[in-house]
Amino acid sequence: MNAIKILLLVLYLLGPVKALAQDIDVIQEIFRYVMQPEGDLTAETHELFWSEIRKIESDYEIEVLKKNLSAKMIGAQEYQKEIWTSVKLSYEQQKIVRSERLPVLESELLSRFKKALAYPKGSDMYIRAIEQRRSQIRSSSVSANKIIELAASRKKNAVINGRPISLDIGTIDSVLDNLSSSFERLENLFDESWTATDTKETE
Repeated sequence: MNAIKILLLVLYLLGPVKALAQDIDVIQEIFRYVMQPEGDLTAETHELFWSEIRKIESDYEIEVLKKNLSAKMIGAQEYQKEIWTSVKLSYEQQKIVRSERLPVLESELLSRFKKALAYPKGSDMYIRAIEQRRSQIRSSSVSANKIIELAASRKKNAVINGRPISLDIGTIDSVLDNLSSSFERLENLFDESWTATDTKETE
């Protein structure tokens, strides 16, 4: 499951944050812009994102939003990195190889998500969020295994989740580089205090 899909699922889980309903398209577009391979994060985009968040009048709902965003992203950067590190190892060795951290992270995904949830334990929203997270983890694991197997086989062309994909070492390295830079931008976006760290912003 790619990073954009993860973030869109975050938005789906934000049911109680009614104040954002009419502005959800704006936030989704910001996510897409920040997470795309050639994405960027400027002070103006950061302020636009937080201006949408501040439209929520309830401090509790703002806190729920922040914690849900955090819950979805906890370990996400490292998890995606370890998947693609495993892809690279499998490609290079021409056999299925998983990094040491990948199975550890997979086993921690649900428990770390539960700890970060802002909803009262046992509430309908808590249960709904957990069910959605379990489904997402299963889907992510299946997709990760498929792409690792593809890398090990070095097949030139394959289809994963209905999409054609072709892997080579250049593509793999590019994905790893993009993951690193995009998640750095995302972490900056989620921090209400703006920090000019993106090269496009500081040049």
